[in-house]
Amino acid sequence: MLTKIKAAIFVLFLSALPFGSAYSQNYADSAALSITKEYLKGIVKELTDPSLKGRATGSPEMAQARSSVISRLYQSNADTFGSSYASGFYFYSEREEKMLLGVNLIGVIRADSTVTSPKNIIIGANYDSRGEIAGQIYPGADNNASGVAALLSICNAASKMKQRGESLISNLWFVAFDAHHSSMEGARYFLNNSGLKPEDISLMINLSQIGTTLSPPKEAKTEKLIPKNYLCFMGETSREREFYSQLKECNNQSTNPLVLENTFESSPLFYGLFYPMGDQVLFKSENIPSVLITSGIHKYTNKPSDDFKIINFNALTERCRLLFKALWSFANRE
Repeated sequence: MLTKIKAAIFVLFLSALPFGSAYSQNYADSAALSITKEYLKGIVKELTDPSLKGRATGSPEMAQARSSVISRLYQSNADTFGSSYASGFYFYSEREEKMLLGVNLIGVIRADSTVTSPKNIIIGANYDSRGEIAGQIYPGADNNASGVAALLSICNAASKMKQRGESLISNLWFVAFDAHHSSMEGARYFLNNSGLKPEDISLMINLSQIGTTLSPPKEAKTEKLIPKNYLCFMGETSREREFYSQLKECNNQSTNPLVLENTFESSPLFYGLFYPMGDQVLFKSENIPSVLITSGIHKYTNKPSDDFKIINFNALTERCRLLFKALWSFANRE
């Protein structure tokens, strides 16, 4: 009898807990720990393998890159977009003067079935690179295998939350864009053919070049010029700043917080030059709140030397964990 009374009291205690209680936060912290350095290393290593010859859009080697990304989406139990993770399209390449095949790769973590008219959050990262030019391979480790690794690791962590039965009130679309280096044709195709209306997309987050500590903001530089881990945010509207506020909130709760930079060293000129280079600018043109997350450009950007060894995987791991927690919290505050 006493056991039944204790059980009843415990049930009443659980039912009194508010939505978004510490239990959900603990689950998020646990899911974030599933983002490991080894997982991220495996993806970047596969995408920068010399056999892929720089992942040029339309090249035979891109089939191998697609296989690597699709296998991670499948392992995460993300839903497909239609009948497949792959969404192919043809476009004319002015540089090559011919039609090329591009393939976006899309996984979806869906909102709870009880949610009517859920909003949609797009998390994107281009997985193509510059290919082979004049006999030199451009591995594109930071630009943008690092962003793809982040995308897939965050997708996997979000899926773990859903599998645990945690509530989700926004659809999360994880999109690996092809043809970024061909006038952003992949992002353009998704925007025009996903079936999503601009007003139904509450935020687009673009992950681009987030794998190094080579361009630290002033606040992240130590006396020995060894940078403290940091993350740069680009977004200016009130909606975009809402996500930045969520990022700061999660960062402040961390035992090892990052330096968050949101002005690019207070340089409007550089900000104006760098932001339009990302796929998010196409979403922005449709009045969709869109942010760019990066660790900055550096001397290896868009060069053959942008390879596996320049990636700081400890920093990348911490960044991905923070981004996942901020995304999950933001997605449930819609």
